[in-house]
Formats: sequence, C-alpha cells, structure tokens
Amino acid sequence: MTKRLRIIAGIAAAAVLAAGVLAMPRPPQTPSEASGDPELGARLVELAEGGIRPRLSAVVVDDVSGAPRTVSAHLGADDATEYEIGSVSKTFTGALLAIAIERGEVEEGTRLGDLLEVGAAGDATLLELATHTSGLPRLPADPGFVIGSLLSQYTGADPYAGSTPESVAAQARGVGLGGRGDYEYSNLGTALLGHALGEAAGSDYATLLRERILDPLDLDATRYPAGDAGPDAPLGVTAAGREVDAWASDGYGPTGSIRSTPADLAAYAVATARGEAPGSSATEPRADAGDGQRIGYGWHTDDDGVLWHNGGTGGFSSMVAYDPDADRLAVVLGASTESVDAMARQLLEEDR
Repeated sequence: MTKRLRIIAGIAAAAVLAAGVLAMPRPPQTPSEASGDPELGARLVELAEGGIRPRLSAVVVDDVSGAPRTVSAHLGADDATEYEIGSVSKTFTGALLAIAIERGEVEEGTRLGDLLEVGAAGDATLLELATHTSGLPRLPADPGFVIGSLLSQYTGADPYAGSTPESVAAQARGVGLGGRGDYEYSNLGTALLGHALGEAAGSDYATLLRERILDPLDLDATRYPAGDAGPDAPLGVTAAGREVDAWASDGYGPTGSIRSTPADLAAYAVATARGEAPGSSATEPRADAGDGQRIGYGWHTDDDGVLWHNGGTGGFSSMVAYDPDADRLAVVLGASTESVDAMARQLLEEDR
C-alpha cells in the first residue's frame, strides 16, 4: 500500500473507531435445539456451543461415488434456508471456465486482455486467474474502494455495493501483475474471470450461471442477485452479533455473491464430486497453492487429497469439503462470520 493510501486508510480507520462509541446490539443466541437427523443434529449442537450463529446447517453425504446417503441437520434453519455462500461461488466460476473451454469459446491460455479492456492486467491468462497465479492483488488499491471497505466494517454495508463489470475492469486498469506465477488469492482476478467468460460467450455471468450450471442441475433455490438481493433476503450477523447488509454485488459477484440452500449446495457438490456436474473437471489440480496444496479452477486440494472451498461474507460463512478416500462430503453453512471450516473438517472425519 502506498504512503498516500496508508494515510487515507488511517483517516478512515479513525472515523470507524470514533463511530464505535455507539452502543453495540445484543448478540443473537445460537439455537440450542436441532431439526433434521437426530445424530447429526446433536453433534451440530455440540460443535456450535459458545458461538453466535442465529442459523446453522450441516449436510453429510456418505458413499458419494456409489449410492449417496445424505443426512442433514439445522439450528434455526432447514434444508431450504437461503445462505450467502461467499467464495464457494468461485467454484461455480471455475466450472464455467471448464465449460467454456469444452465449448471452444476460450482456452486456458486465452489472455484476459483479449476479452476485456484492463490495461497491463490483460496479460494474465484465464488459467492464471482461475488458479490465483496471475499476479493480481487480492483487491484493488483504489482509494475509494479502500475507504468504503474500511467503513463497511462498522456500518455493515456491502463493501462491493454498486460495483459493475465495467467498474471492476476499470479498477483492474490501475493495477499490475506482481509476483506472477506465484499463488496469491485474488477476488479481483476471479471477478474478472467471470465477466470475461460472459464476454467470450456474448452474454453475461448471470445468464451463463443459470443456463450452464443451475438449470441443468435443477438448482432452483440457488440464485445470483446481480446487484440486488431483494427486500426479503435473509441477513447474517458479524461475530459480535450485529446484523449486516446482504452482499449482492454484480461486479464482484463471480467471486462471492451466489446465494444457495443446504439442499442445493449439497446437490451441486455431490454432482461435482461424482464428475456429473457441468464443468466438474474444474476440480482437477493444475497449480501449486502452497503448504502442499494444489488448486484447479477455483477448487483446492489438500496434500491428503481432500477437495474443498470455503467462503465468508459480511454475515455468513460456508465450507464444502469432499474426502475421496472416505467417499464422504460435508457442507456447513452459518449465518454469522464465525468460521465453519473446523466443523466441516470434523464432520468429514468422524465415524457415523
């Protein structure tokens, strides 16, 4: 971050702290009674103890590659409750890249600049964007964006609100490719990838997502807000219990704006793990991601073979993980910023 940006960020942070003198709301209580599968429900209550999660859901699927056996349990929710899935959205964008390659619309080596006007960032390839090795930063250093992100931590607003595919491309024109070839997680890169795929197909990201993945898999409860989650969209809370706005950005949508339900997300994950979902080849590792991990088009694979992606927004957390050795899959969704990663890992490993 430049000296000028540090000064701006410092001023914004001071404003946030000054505003913090207002009283904090009373944190919501985590429901203590579970619905759904009794055994999984009892375990979910144990795992959630001490946390602030007004809604929490878990789905566990055994014998994924054979005859899948699915159980689910919920606290303050059910199979049809809508959650923001955050960066799990990146796996859908990765699948769209795999589909576009299969259709001959693009190649792994297609340059971003061949599809979008993004200045020096245009040298990045679609493969590099999908594997976070393009050299693009996690987020742009645009002063307005930095200030808005800092303020959103207090106000509870969507830090990406109002962004469009055009504004994201404009932000990209202000950055370069530093450390190209090394893994550096980039929300900016995935957002650009999604909109570039829309451009390559002569369409847009929202249409591609619906026509190429959601409709073929009958994921009717999964949706892409494209800038407006609607007045009835369920809201989540921060770790302190403060309710926050929905994240529904279109500009950064391909990186984290998809909303889904436990039933839909589990169905998508199972179809992907079985190789039956459109673009499921996105799971195949293609680059190093550090600490013994490999990464495909968005999907991470640990050194023990577990395939996964997690996500977090201003008020939700999510985790999808599949262990091919155990042939078990776990999906955990929470309406709070408190991570559910450890819960999903435990449910993946425990005997049932």
